[in-house]
Amino acid sequence: MPTYRFVWATGYAAHMTVPQYEQACRIAQQWNLGSTVTVQPVFMMKDAVGIHTGSMFIAILPDGSSHS
Repeated sequence: MPTYRFVWATGYAAHMTVPQYEQACRIAQQWNLGSTVTVQPVFMMKDAVGIHTGSMFIAILPDGSSHS
């Protein structure tokens, strides 16, 4: 599996749990995203990160579950 770097829009590294990171890597690979992926906080979901895949916004919770 390729190595990915997840950053906030400011360029700072996004801190994620291990399950979040693993799920984010699966999503990035499935959607063929670049090696550096910009993530966003998800409104009303504590500690969740969101990834824009182009046509979809996917939220990843700290336990690794994802929701579109």
